[in-house]
Amino acid sequence: MRHGAWRWIALISITIMTVLPADGGQRPFYGGDLRVRTSGQLTRLEPASSPTTATDFALRLRLLPLVFEGLVKLNEQGRPEPLLAIAWNSSADFRRWNFTVRPGARFHDGSPVTASVLVDCLTTVENPFIVHEYEGKIVFESADPMPDLPAVLAMPDRAISRPTSKGATVGTGPFRIGEWEAGRRAVLVAFEDHWGGRPFVDRIFLEMAQPPKNQWMDLELGRADVIEIPVEEVRNTTQRGYRMLMSRPLELMALFFSSPPSSPHDLDLRRALALAIDRDAILRVLLQRQGEAAGSLLPQWISGYGFLFDVVRDVTRARSLLPAPGQVPEFSVGYRAADRLARSIAERLALDVQAVGIRLHPVPVQDPPLDSVTPAVMLVRVPIAIVDEKQALAGLASHLGLRLPEQTDWSQPESVFKAERELLKDVRLIPLFHLPVCYAVGQRVRYQRPEDIFLTQPLHLESVWVENQVQASIRLDSISGAQFLAMLSFGVRWPCHRTPKKRGTPPTNRRRHEFPHASSSHHRNGGRCCLHGSHLDPTCHYNSCV
Repeated sequence: MRHGAWRWIALISITIMTVLPADGGQRPFYGGDLRVRTSGQLTRLEPASSPTTATDFALRLRLLPLVFEGLVKLNEQGRPEPLLAIAWNSSADFRRWNFTVRPGARFHDGSPVTASVLVDCLTTVENPFIVHEYEGKIVFESADPMPDLPAVLAMPDRAISRPTSKGATVGTGPFRIGEWEAGRRAVLVAFEDHWGGRPFVDRIFLEMAQPPKNQWMDLELGRADVIEIPVEEVRNTTQRGYRMLMSRPLELMALFFSSPPSSPHDLDLRRALALAIDRDAILRVLLQRQGEAAGSLLPQWISGYGFLFDVVRDVTRARSLLPAPGQVPEFSVGYRAADRLARSIAERLALDVQAVGIRLHPVPVQDPPLDSVTPAVMLVRVPIAIVDEKQALAGLASHLGLRLPEQTDWSQPESVFKAERELLKDVRLIPLFHLPVCYAVGQRVRYQRPEDIFLTQPLHLESVWVENQVQASIRLDSISGAQFLAMLSFGVRWPCHRTPKKRGTPPTNRRRHEFPHASSSHHRNGGRCCLHGSHLDPTCHYNSCV
């Protein structure tokens, strides 16, 4: 009777596997290494670091939350969510805020996270407020109202870090820095005692300053798991069968003038240049409909008012703003020499404005510039650092060296719109496009939903896992029914990932997907759990040890 029951179970299991998709039954898996390639390069990864280029600045935004965390973070809707602070409240006039510290959180060196330690970390940078500890809470006080303080504390440069006695800088994120070669490579190691649970992968191997061609080669040869993809290569990547991690439009591409207009004639010339650009054609052909045409600094999904800024080409009006016939205005437009997309768009802009009588000369510029003289107009790409509209606008203005209007009443709902309109009034900046950021992932990379990994600037690699060799070699959908019955008859157990046995107590710390994390004790006692390898561990508390 017992053998007959096993046969029926085997037949039912085989039938189910023929109906379900191959990846449908996979669950998160602990262990393994994730190999990441990127074109940016960082000399150091710290909240106080200041990358010199937009590419490096964007890389810092994606990697910093893996190692360093702030008191709060902003979700994709721009609302604050808890990190090292689990609750907060303010006075009626927003001049005083109280933040409750998360209990049990630790730094990478094992020291506890307390209110007094966080106050010391927060006072290392210049603040427009006073911060101190009171009855185990962090208190912020200011003479002026601070209604947007949670959004300010969610900025990357407000992340918590502290120096150690050995000269290193530690944070509280899901990974700690294991190795660091400035501008070349880094190894991020899973932090076992993270308050949110241990990350799925053991280590992240990061190779920086890799050209796109080298990244593609590593992905094709199985030497990389995650690589950057230029936005113009998205269609080609999907056609080759690779999955994509694509953010919302997070990057502003624009023409930036190095100085304000010198005269009304110069202002009209810049307006004519903006009206002569055919954004829709460039979006269809060069960008393959990835991203959106932009007439505003902030994308529509952040501000909600982007559609109020005109992006339609108007050749007739552009010609009416030009000087008398016979005078041909000329501009030299610089672009980053290593950016192929910027070169293609600069050349297309030259064709667009030529139709209205403006001559545009694209000029490649090394990064950083080797010459002291740079073109008067630059085609720039600026990452948007945060989802909050006011902080995002302030970040863009600071990155470009622009000043926000001083008389802005930020308490009014339309204040951000008015401030942006004021920034664009003198045409020092001509917005062109808002572009997404794209990554291609290899076949062994797994995750629950793409939007959980990458939707805004942080790259949540703590929620990614990789398929190991043991799991891949005995997947149910890759064996025959006879093999299935034979393995059952010999009492082989399947890697069920996290099903605790009746004896013993499994770890209780859980990640966001509600799976217990595998503690480092599974590496001991003469063997390893199959969550991390193929060796046996007779003391493991999981059925997944075969």
